[in-house]
Amino acid sequence: MTELVDDRRDRSADAFGVVALPTHGARTFEVRIDLPEGATNNVSLADNLATGGVSYFLSDNADFDVTYEFAGIASINGQPPSEAAFNVVPADGASGTATWNIGAVVTETEADSSVNDVTPYIRATYAARINNDLDTDVGDTLQNSATVYYTNGDDGTQASDNDTTAAITAIESGLDAAAFLVAAVGVAAAEPETPRLTLGCFAEKLLEVLE
Repeated sequence: MTELVDDRRDRSADAFGVVALPTHGARTFEVRIDLPEGATNNVSLADNLATGGVSYFLSDNADFDVTYEFAGIASINGQPPSEAAFNVVPADGASGTATWNIGAVVTETEADSSVNDVTPYIRATYAARINNDLDTDVGDTLQNSATVYYTNGDDGTQASDNDTTAAITAIESGLDAAAFLVAAVGVAAAEPETPRLTLGCFAEKLLEVLE
């Protein structure tokens, strides 16, 4: 099961859901991949950041780092669980479909008939920004849809699980300029008046979202 969770909501509220949180011009997404005990091969996550009219852009840098949580995971591709053990991770600024090729995942195991303490999962938390470009305009729709792929242990076919965020609508700020003349106090009338230019922004951010 794949779970994408809104940081603003109680995580126990949805068994499966995609959500997003505006944070400094970006939206934060969280993907939880629940895994069965044992080995699962060819695990990957593909987040289509362009499910809406225009694409989000993934952020993975010093300000917005992609973080991971590994619970009940013994190894990934024969290595201790970490991002470094993945086969491929998306680059900072990725748009369209961002893909994490995770690989072969082995979980911790237990005798479920007597105890049930192991619930293996991988959680990825990442930010994606609404890009300031010529393609993103007021009224544009943004949405993403995440799919987890893995090999079905019963028959060797590729299986998948998917969920999609609610769409949002972008708005743009505008800059208002007003020019006027101001006469300086104590200056002779023959002196030229001083021009002043006032700039005002009538939206808080260059791109915001309507929830």
